[in-house]
Amino acid sequence: MFAALIILPVAIVTVGFVLLTIFSPDWISDDYKWLGVIPLAILIGTFVIRRGLNEWWYERFPPRLAKVERDILFKFFPYYAHLSPAHKLEFEKRLYIFRLQKQFQMRGAEQLPGDIQLLVGAAAIQFTFGLSFQKEFYPKLGMIVLYPQTFISPDLNHQQHALEFYEDEVFDCILLSVNMLVKGFQRPQEFYNSALYVFAKAWATREEIGEEHLKISDKELFTQQLFILRGFSPDFIQKYTALDKLELFPLAVELFFSYPEKMQLQMPATYLALVEILGQDAINKISPVIQKL
Repeated sequence: MFAALIILPVAIVTVGFVLLTIFSPDWISDDYKWLGVIPLAILIGTFVIRRGLNEWWYERFPPRLAKVERDILFKFFPYYAHLSPAHKLEFEKRLYIFRLQKQFQMRGAEQLPGDIQLLVGAAAIQFTFGLSFQKEFYPKLGMIVLYPQTFISPDLNHQQHALEFYEDEVFDCILLSVNMLVKGFQRPQEFYNSALYVFAKAWATREEIGEEHLKISDKELFTQQLFILRGFSPDFIQKYTALDKLELFPLAVELFFSYPEKMQLQMPATYLALVEILGQDAINKISPVIQKL
């Protein structure tokens, strides 16, 4: 980490100054001992803002993901695997910064799987990849909580579910079931991509984007088409969200990325609306971004 390159030498200087002052009190005049406050202040200040320093550094000098991480994405994340080399580098940069910014927490298990954290972050970047780079695409999103299986929560305690977006005045939180998440990645024809769904919901909530932006002429027909093209019954998504109300924007986004050819053919107006909103054409696997990187 970039901040560590500052913290470590300053800490050595600070400790050395203190030890010399204690064990060799005559090495410096009493009039100048106050200078020891300077490295101490730098040390404390750097530690406090270390996350911001790291983000600033890696925005300018983004590292590549480790080979093992790239191998995981190649195997389990087709969106990344198909990208051109230039887009892969940009994707990795954004993913690296996203993981610096967000806290991940595992509930109901002792260890947070690194590969799952990687795939969740990749879904967040997939959704926002066509948008111009920003310091943070989900500024109010503070934590992503992972559960091994479906779960209940204080807000939705009447039914087990697989995803949840919790909106709060201070910071927002995303909850995801690892079991259902993995099924969505491995067998998209049988399960929703719950990570894409919930990140679409989180982003749309902040940006105030909703079904009115999807060029819907007949809401009932639109809803039927979404489920027919996805191959699921309308009550299937309720098992994920535990909500009675259908959230059409994240449903449309999930279909846009999972079966873009079907959507373009059967729902062309909505497909074009999402291309405009998201800045990418999901059919173009190698270079989906409309704008130039």
